[in-house]
Amino acid sequence: MAKKHVISSGRMLKKQVPAHSSIYCTAIGSLVINRSVLASSGHLGISTMAAEAPPIVIPSKNHHVNSPETADTDRRGSDPGLEHSETRTRRINSNTSEPGPGFNNRESGFSFGVGDDAPGAPLGDDRIFGARRTNTGDEIEMGELIRQQNQYRHDVGPSHAKGPSEGPAPNGHLTIADGLHLAARNKTPEPEREPEPEPEPAALPLPWWRRALAFPSSNHRVRYALFAFVMLLFLVAVIVLAVMLHNHLKSTDTSTLVPVVEDYSYGDVLPLADGAMSATDVVIATLYGVASDRPQTKVVYETNDDMICVLTKLQGTWLVNTRCITNINRKPGSALTILDWINGPTIFYVTNDNYLSGLNHVPSNDTWVMSTLVNEKNPVDPQTRLASTTYLDGASEWVYYQKPAPSSQFAEYGLDDYRDTASSWRFGSNGDLGLAVESSFFGATQYTVNGDEREEVYFEASSNSFHGRRYANGVWSQDLFTINGTISGVAVGAAFSVSTLVDPATNASTVLVAYMTTSGWAVVSTRGTGDNVTDLGAFSNPVRVAQNDGTDTASLIIDGSSGVPKLYVVVQTKIMVYIGDRSCTNWTQGVDVLSS
Repeated sequence: MAKKHVISSGRMLKKQVPAHSSIYCTAIGSLVINRSVLASSGHLGISTMAAEAPPIVIPSKNHHVNSPETADTDRRGSDPGLEHSETRTRRINSNTSEPGPGFNNRESGFSFGVGDDAPGAPLGDDRIFGARRTNTGDEIEMGELIRQQNQYRHDVGPSHAKGPSEGPAPNGHLTIADGLHLAARNKTPEPEREPEPEPEPAALPLPWWRRALAFPSSNHRVRYALFAFVMLLFLVAVIVLAVMLHNHLKSTDTSTLVPVVEDYSYGDVLPLADGAMSATDVVIATLYGVASDRPQTKVVYETNDDMICVLTKLQGTWLVNTRCITNINRKPGSALTILDWINGPTIFYVTNDNYLSGLNHVPSNDTWVMSTLVNEKNPVDPQTRLASTTYLDGASEWVYYQKPAPSSQFAEYGLDDYRDTASSWRFGSNGDLGLAVESSFFGATQYTVNGDEREEVYFEASSNSFHGRRYANGVWSQDLFTINGTISGVAVGAAFSVSTLVDPATNASTVLVAYMTTSGWAVVSTRGTGDNVTDLGAFSNPVRVAQNDGTDTASLIIDGSSGVPKLYVVVQTKIMVYIGDRSCTNWTQGVDVLSS
C-alpha cells in the first residue's frame, strides 16, 4: 500500500490508499488547483508516483454512459440522474455558498483527495465536494470550458475530439490537465508593455522669473499665497523703515547744531524783498542788566542767500556791520519773530522739517546759541507766520503759530520760567485759540492794568478781518473781537503786527496795531487798555503811514516798547523805519535804518 498525502489548511494528512491512486492534488474552490502549486511544480499541479495511475476526470452534466438506459434517456429528453448532477453542478459553481462540514474554518483554503472507496472517482463527485465554498471567476470559467468540451465529445464521439492531451481519458472525459490547457488557450494573453522612455527636460520658453507657477494641490496654492503675503508685508515694512531712516537722516539733528555767526557789511547782505522781518527794543534785558549796552534795538531779517542777519542799534547809532547766522537748519522763506525778555533777546523760526526752533542771544560776546526749543520737535503748518511776547514781567516767553492741517488752529507754546529752559516748554493751558486762514499773520502783546498783567493775540479769520482774544485773570476770553476797519480793508494773508506803547510819565499803555491794506498802504490804529474799555475792538480810524511797492504781504513790524512808536517796513531791498508821536497820528518820513 502506498500513502496518499492530502494538503488541508497548511497541514499534511496521511491515509492508506492503493498504489495506483497515489496522487497529490491541491484544489482551490470546486475545480482548480492552487496556483502556487502550479507555479512551483512547473506543470498542471498534479504529481504522480505511478505512471499507470488513472487521471482524475470531471463528468459533464450531459455525459451519458453507452447503455440502454442512456438511449432511453435521450429519447425521453431527461433523466433524473442528470438533473441531480446538474443541480449539484450549479450548487458547486455558485459564486456564494455556505461552508460545509468539510471546510476548515481556521484557514482560508482547504484540500481534498481521492478516497479509498472511489479510486477513480471523477472530480465533482459528492464524495469529494461534500464541502462548499465561494468560487473564483477563473474556477467557474475553467469548469464551464471542461463542461462544454465534454459535451462536444459526447455529441461527436471521443475519436473525433481533439485536445491538448495525448488522448482522451478512457471514459471519454477530459482530464484536469485538458481543462487547464483549454482555459489557458482561450485566454487572451496580455500584451507586453514596452518600457516607457525617460522624460527629457523640455526647453522652457521664458526665463525663470517669468514662468507661471504650477501647483499640484490647493494646499500648495494657499501656502504660496500666505508666503507671498508675508513677504509683501516684510517688503512694506522695510520700505517704511527706509523712508523713516531717510527722513531722520535728512532732518538735521538740531540738538547738536552749532550756529555759525559772522559779520557782514550791510550792503552785502541786503534784505529779501517781501522777506521775513522782526524788530524789538531791548528794554527788559537792559533793566535786568543782561544786555551789554543800553539802550539797544535789534532788527532781524532774511537775506537773498537764505541767511538771517541781525542789525543792532546802540546808543542811538546803527552798527555798520550786521551779524549773520547760518547752520541752524532754517527753512528758507519762513517766518521770523524776535522778543525781549529777562534771558535776553530770542529769535524764533521754522526748521526745514517744519518744527519750531529758536536762538538765544549771548550778550557777553554778542553771539547766538540754539534754544532748548529745538529739542521739542513741535510741528507747525509749512506756511505758518510767527508772533511772540513775554509774560510774568518778562520771566516767561511765548510763541504763537498755526498748527498743521487739518487742524490749522492758532496756538501758543512757551516757557513759564526763564530759569527752567530745559523741561518746562508747554502748550497753553486753555487749548487752541481759534481757526486762522492759511498764511495768516499773527500778533501778540502784553501790558499791565492796575497791577494785573494781561495779554492780547490777533489772527486773520476767514472773514478777511483780524480777530483778537484777551487773556486776563488766568483765562482766555471766550468771545472774539474784531478790529474796526479791517472787515473789508485787508486781503487774505495781509501783513499784520501788534505792540504796546507805554507812557513813561503815566505808565498808561496803549495797544498799537499795524497792517497792510488792499491798496498797499501801511496803516496804524490804536486802542486804550484801561478797565473803562468795554469794546476791545474799538480801535481808532487807521492812519496811513507808508506805501510800499504795492504788495499787501510786505513785512512790517510795529514796536512801542521803548515808549516811542516805530514802524519798520521792507520796501524792495531796504528796511525803512517810521517814527510817530504818542498819539500815533503823526509820523515822520521813512528812512533807511542805516541812515536813521
